[in-house]
Amino acid sequence: MNTVCAARTSSFLDQQASRLNIPITDFGELALSSATPVRIAGRCTVFAESDMIYKQQMGHRLPDIINGLCKALVRNYLNNVGKGKEILPPVVFQGGVAANQGIKAAFERF
Repeated sequence: MNTVCAARTSSFLDQQASRLNIPITDFGELALSSATPVRIAGRCTVFAESDMIYKQQMGHRLPDIINGLCKALVRNYLNNVGKGKEILPPVVFQGGVAANQGIKAAFERF
């Protein structure tokens, strides 16, 4: 549907949930429990994963890392796929990632 790197977001979230040993069904809830999301590099999934690992090593809380990842993926989507476009209601959010409350909340905040 697009030519920039914002596709496969749902698959990437699944991979990260698996890497963190948490069920993907808990991913969004953990993101919502974050008080201070950390900034995660979201331009590329390789950079995002490396940044998440680094933030874990630095001792950041898992919910803050997950919330930061949700925000990074939304920021990437809006800056690349939505770049230069006016997004007006009604907005339909679909696909597997639409079930993730962390991503949904991140979109609502932007």
